[in-house]
Order: sequence, then C-alpha cells, then structure tokens
Amino acid sequence: MKETLSTLNTSDSILMSLCREIEYIRSRYKAVISSIECCNDTNLKKRLLDEVEKLIERKNELKSIANSFITGKKKSDLTIQFFLELCKRPLGLTT
Repeated sequence: MKETLSTLNTSDSILMSLCREIEYIRSRYKAVISSIECCNDTNLKKRLLDEVEKLIERKNELKSIANSFITGKKKSDLTIQFFLELCKRPLGLTT
C-alpha cells in the first residue's frame, strides 16, 4: 500500500508540474505578445515571434500528453481532467 501511495504522489506531482507549466506558457505568451505590440526593433521582434512559435509548439505537446492520459486507464482522474482543461484553453485572444 505504501508503494502505491508513493507512486500516486509522484504521478500527482508530475501532473501538477505540467499544469503549472501550461499556466506559465499562457502567462509568458501574453507578455511576449504585449512586448511585440510595443516593439520597434526588427531583430527583437523576430526573436519574440520565434518565442511565440516555441510556446505554441510546447502547448501543443502538452495537449498531446493530456490526450494520451485521457485515452489511458485513468480517464476519470480529476487531476488529468483539470490538466486537459488547461491545455484546451487558448493562450490568448488570437489563438
């Protein structure tokens, strides 16, 4: 029983870490978009646009991970459902 509890706690902390990551991505996306709107430097704007692409790519990776959890045995797990919900949310108004 103790071994199962330890595995459960590890799984929960991995999922919660992924939840925090998706929220960080959303927050960073908004900050970068705001910076792009104010930016006059072409090189900086290009770097910021590259970062936006990487953030979108990582969000899509996390959404794929969430979907793989759902297709597994624990589709009723609330933590997994919460993670999937976070992944489905748009990064910003234009996504």
